[in-house]
Amino acid sequence: MAQDRDRRSDQKMGWFLLALLVLLAPAMVLVSRHEMRSAEVRAQSVAQEIARAGLREARDRLVDRDELPGTLLAARGEDGIIGLDPDALRPVFDALGQPIGLIGSSDDVPLQPLTHVDGGWYVTFLTDDPAIVSLGIGPLEAFEVLREPLAVPLVNP
Repeated sequence: MAQDRDRRSDQKMGWFLLALLVLLAPAMVLVSRHEMRSAEVRAQSVAQEIARAGLREARDRLVDRDELPGTLLAARGEDGIIGLDPDALRPVFDALGQPIGLIGSSDDVPLQPLTHVDGGWYVTFLTDDPAIVSLGIGPLEAFEVLREPLAVPLVNP
C-alpha cells in the first residue's frame, strides 16, 4: 500500500515536471527569438554609426580643396568614370565573418579604403552626383550604406 502511494506520488511529480517543461519550452523559444532580434537591431545600429564615422572622415578629407582634383581623378578608376551604384554595394566576408572586400563598386577607387574602427569597418566612395557614400560594417555581418550630398562643388571655380 505504501509502495502504491509512493509510486502515485512519483507519477504525479513526473507529470508535473513534464507539464512544467511543456509550458516553459515555448517561453524559452520566445525569449531567445527576442534576444536574437535585439542583437540584430544593435548590430545594424552599430553599422550605421560606423558608416556615419566614414562620412565624417570623408568630409574632413575633402576639406583640402588643393588635393581635390587628384582625389577625383583617383576615384574614377581605370575606365575614367565614377560608376558607383550605392544600392549595389555589399561587403564580402570570409569564413570567420571578417570583411575581405566589396561587390558593386565597379572599378572605382575608394576615397578611404576598408578601414578598421572599434566595433567594425568602413569604406567611403565618391559618386558623380556629387555625393559621398559610406559603407559601415558592424558585428553579425550587419552593414549600412549611407549617402550624403556634397555641399561644395567638386571642381574648383
